[in-house]
Amino acid sequence: MKEPKKGTVPRKSIRRRPWPERILLLLVGMCSLVFFADGVARSVFAAEEGVPEGMALRWANALYLAVPREWKPVVERDGVGFFKGIHPDVGADGPVMMVMVGLMEAPGAGGYRAFLEDIEKGAKKDDIANFTKREEDITIAGLPALFYSFSGDVRKGEVSRSVGGNLVICKEPWKDDKMADSPPALPGDPPAERFLLVMLGGDAASIEAERETIKHMLGSARRDAPPLREAARMPYGAEGERFRFTFGPTVAADGVLALGDSRAYRVTLFSPDGAVLAEWGSKGEGDGAFSYPRALAFGPDGSVYVADDRSGYTGDVQRFSRDGRLLARVSVGTKLLGEQGINYVTHLGVSERGEIFLAGQNSLGDGNSAGMLRLSPEGNVLSRFQVPQGFRAMTLLPGGKIALAYAPEGDVRAERIAVHAPSGERLAEWSIYGTGIGGEDIDEGVYFRPTFLAGDAEGRIYAFDDAEEALWMYGPDGVFLQVVPLKNFGIMEGLAATPRGDLILQERPGSMSASPAALVRFENAFPARVPDGGLPSAFVSPPVETAPPVAAGGDAPGDPLLEELERLRKALALREEGAAKEKAGDLSGAVELFRESLALAPDPELEAHVANLEKGRKTSPESAVSPAPPLVPAEALARYEEGVALQREGRYYEALRKYRESLELNEDPILADYADSLERLLRERAQKLVTRAIAYQKEGRLEEALAAYRKSLENYPDPRIAAYADKLEEILKARKNP
Repeated sequence: MKEPKKGTVPRKSIRRRPWPERILLLLVGMCSLVFFADGVARSVFAAEEGVPEGMALRWANALYLAVPREWKPVVERDGVGFFKGIHPDVGADGPVMMVMVGLMEAPGAGGYRAFLEDIEKGAKKDDIANFTKREEDITIAGLPALFYSFSGDVRKGEVSRSVGGNLVICKEPWKDDKMADSPPALPGDPPAERFLLVMLGGDAASIEAERETIKHMLGSARRDAPPLREAARMPYGAEGERFRFTFGPTVAADGVLALGDSRAYRVTLFSPDGAVLAEWGSKGEGDGAFSYPRALAFGPDGSVYVADDRSGYTGDVQRFSRDGRLLARVSVGTKLLGEQGINYVTHLGVSERGEIFLAGQNSLGDGNSAGMLRLSPEGNVLSRFQVPQGFRAMTLLPGGKIALAYAPEGDVRAERIAVHAPSGERLAEWSIYGTGIGGEDIDEGVYFRPTFLAGDAEGRIYAFDDAEEALWMYGPDGVFLQVVPLKNFGIMEGLAATPRGDLILQERPGSMSASPAALVRFENAFPARVPDGGLPSAFVSPPVETAPPVAAGGDAPGDPLLEELERLRKALALREEGAAKEKAGDLSGAVELFRESLALAPDPELEAHVANLEKGRKTSPESAVSPAPPLVPAEALARYEEGVALQREGRYYEALRKYRESLELNEDPILADYADSLERLLRERAQKLVTRAIAYQKEGRLEEALAAYRKSLENYPDPRIAAYADKLEEILKARKNP
């Protein structure tokens, strides 16, 4: 188990979107979002051959595009996009943003025009006046496509405003099934036709100004393997208390993996394919034993270094052979080294020269004493420097350079990555966008939380962003390279990189996952050049600790559903208490309770009512004010309470249905927003499980695939998935009983 994360940043808030976005999101919700899992071939665009000057090759879910270097990347729920101007989550209609959604089945199993017909039907249904459209033939990756723009006027009361939207869609179905991360066709099923769809966001003037740039970007598209592709999934035997409190992982130059267990006082070594090679360690204060091991790393000769907290300020680093024989021990605590020492080592790395790098603090909870200590292979102090308060991750780079991730003082929103020389001199620093395109500045409302770092033989840096659940890749100088979403992962517990840039991710399943805890290897489509003199070892900071997982279907600590539920319950209860006080004539007490309710859940109608109450109090107690908000009908309240009880049992979809029944009996904007948010989250959970099931099925693990499909249906029923799972179950039964 890992310690609770500190300074957790909020996830993106769910906003009510304007009319054209609602239509597009409806299309997305009705179709199966599928991204590319495998490449046509493992060709590498290391030199970005053919990319015009001023542009860079960027991956966007399905294709590589030539994107202007000043356009910034963005990770949305639908994948990766690029924008110019203000971040889309902050600005209203200013920026141009492109999101490559991926492959979609056309509504009603129609052709590409079925998408457009749905938009036009929606416009008619919503009484959009002056509806106009524009169609232009273009190409995407050599395929014929249509650039479709539409606009109109929508009236709300006496106010009329213009609305519009833009999208690009391939006219021909996508033929390369190798690239589609979709369920394989079962015997007797016709292959589903899917179309490549690109969504564009921004006001009409911005889109028109960048129209030629957008067309060039899409025309430049290339098909190939994604930057990172899952190549192997290796369950590491986490069960009960085993590997519940882990540190690592780390990976040696030859691909051997190591993972520590701080409560079992044990280190386990795995082969590159996940087989256990060795397991050793014991509790104690003597040589070769552990008191509280916290971090580990491989040395250049393949030996294993383990940092251990000791009593009496005598923390140390021990070096072992791979079969667990103690080779050396160095004390690094203040008892021996004085003010230069580090008693509580949290991060550890060993350079290609055998120099030992330690980061930590002298007393628990005292961030001001955090420091970086550099030792010679024999244990002599070479340098020491303070590290920023609140640093959370570390990795070593070639030449003994150190990359750190930290939160600037007073700001946990826009965290930063800094590269230091071995002596401590700061060489470069950036935030989410990297250097050169405004990486130092982040718009309000945008979050970056790099909880894990890793580096390869070229000095490239890989950062897992916990705020967006994505892997960001930067060059040695901090220039942004690529970003890959990891939306289908469970709880991320560790990250390591091989010298060539393949990544090892430690995953522990969340409460809704059907898969076991595993070390997952991702193959890098842009392998690093490794020096001829041999492979330096790869090192990684130990993971930030998290709470233990709970059983599938249970409620995990910090579950956004439960947090939202509790907030909503408090708001509704306060509103009911306030209405009761107002009915009894206690206007001051009513206003106070209404204000508390509004602080938890804004409601314009209640806000107006409170304003009238306060106005009435200032004039005369008998002044006429607007009537109190009506009490919730008993039947609607009963349905709501049933939903609450079901959600506490982990039966989220059944709870959602009860909330919808309550809303049919009584309109409540707060509950409506909550139900919408809950439905979106359940859809996302179901999609993650379907994606996992597809991966199992492609590996021939059909029973595990069926279990994941069934689990997805528990989250959010889908007749197509249900029918597919039934057919798969029939096939399994036929194989068992030929």
